[in-house]
Amino acid sequence: MLNEAIKKIQDEIDSEKNNHYVQYVGKYMIEHLNKNQGYAENILDESKSIKGSLKKMEEEAKKVKQGNMAMFTPDEGLKIVLEYFNIKMVETDPKKDDVQLRRNLNINLDELL
Repeated sequence: MLNEAIKKIQDEIDSEKNNHYVQYVGKYMIEHLNKNQGYAENILDESKSIKGSLKKMEEEAKKVKQGNMAMFTPDEGLKIVLEYFNIKMVETDPKKDDVQLRRNLNINLDELL
């Protein structure tokens, strides 16, 4: 199922070579899917596409538009994309990850000499 989901994304990327937004989101989706393989089924939903997720982002941008401009941070935009596909964004806490890394790191200084 994972390979089918990645192929679906890659096919859309390939068919939209001049659309930089599809390229960016598609590559992100493949990376996210490789780390969170349980969401492959969500990607395979025939009613969902990268271009559809961009349309959803456009709809959300209209809600926060100020004057002639609307803007999202990359994380905010990608969160909208993932929500469109019914995928939860995995948020990491760098401080927590660093603490966990230090807990798992066990080095005997004598071994380094």
